[in-house]
Amino acid sequence: MRSVASVFEERFGISMPEWKVLAIIASKPSLSAVSVARLAQMDTVAVSRAVTKLMDRGLLLRDLDSEDRRRSVLNLSAEGAELHDQIAPLARQLEANLLEDFSEEELQLFEKAIRVLYAKSKDFADAFNAPPRRLAAQGHVGPGRAAQDRYRPAHSAPLVGHFRNGSAGILR
Repeated sequence: MRSVASVFEERFGISMPEWKVLAIIASKPSLSAVSVARLAQMDTVAVSRAVTKLMDRGLLLRDLDSEDRRRSVLNLSAEGAELHDQIAPLARQLEANLLEDFSEEELQLFEKAIRVLYAKSKDFADAFNAPPRRLAAQGHVGPGRAAQDRYRPAHSAPLVGHFRNGSAGILR
């Protein structure tokens, strides 16, 4: 089974992170890359990579903010707007197809679960990137030599994609 990401890549030559950036800027022009990262719930490095690729392809423009000339903002080029207009109806239809069998209550619970998982994963990422002393103080690392090393999870298998029934999920 092909993933949604591979369909976007093959059909439109755009990755999912690039699409997220493009879609957000289409809906809210003149955002900074940091604002895009926050809205997309993406790492700033991933957004920066996507922005660079989109700019290299001529789909995005970086302009100076008219109110604060020290700040740069992102906008779609004419080509970027055209690509967005091609992809958006397909993306909306895909989302509708994926969610059509859920009740409104189930969708609200699903969205809440996603928000909780995102917050927990962000907490984990913050702890993972914390200085070793803070990790030891939080109980993530024991005393001695281990406290000098960064925290490393004992199990490095992917956390997403395996559900209670043992099947691989669509979130890849």
